[in-house]
Amino acid sequence: MPEEVGGGMIDSWILSKLDPLIGRPVIILRDPQRMIISGAHVVDGWAEENGYTVLFCTGNLALREMAEAIRDDPDARILLVDRSRQGTLFYPDLAVRAGREAALSLSLREFLIEQTGDTTWPKLVDDRELSALLLEDLPAAVEAHRALRQVSPTRFSDSDLHKIALGAALKINPFRRLAPSEIRRLCIEQHAMLARLQGRLPEDAVATLRAEIMRAPKPFCWLLDH
Repeated sequence: MPEEVGGGMIDSWILSKLDPLIGRPVIILRDPQRMIISGAHVVDGWAEENGYTVLFCTGNLALREMAEAIRDDPDARILLVDRSRQGTLFYPDLAVRAGREAALSLSLREFLIEQTGDTTWPKLVDDRELSALLLEDLPAAVEAHRALRQVSPTRFSDSDLHKIALGAALKINPFRRLAPSEIRRLCIEQHAMLARLQGRLPEDAVATLRAEIMRAPKPFCWLLDH
């Protein structure tokens, strides 16, 4: 497995899907988890190099305006990046031109399975809020997954996934007790992140960490609230 996993690895992964489709008149790339950043080389650079016009859309009005602008160009190649969260874009004409082979859908779960070789990632990983949190630091998420496998070679519950997200956000091993030095760093350096995680992860996932901090020796047990 690669030592570093991040934006560059996602770009390479997406390019591996796009490159076999060079020459197709229409390519549809669904990205409901927003893994592609607008203006990223993986889309705009690839499209420019291969003669495609990018339609980067979340709504039907923008899609139609862009599509109409190039409708009469018989040589136009189209790369439609559909960023709608729940498939709300309507493009049956483009779908027919693309065909099944050139209609792709990106999934963070699929990416993580390929990167870690672990097929048991829960489907919950594609949840909108959870995927956004994991995408903030994928190398840390992969490291937290490695920590899970050190504890158990097979277990992977939704609760484990929440711990991975927690560990990735706070840069800790969420599957072992924290040292006093780690608790001090969490409470001082990452106090704001702890606050941000409230509401982004289930209450019990954050509450378990808070309870562990409260059990730490004095004065570390006071740092969370003071």
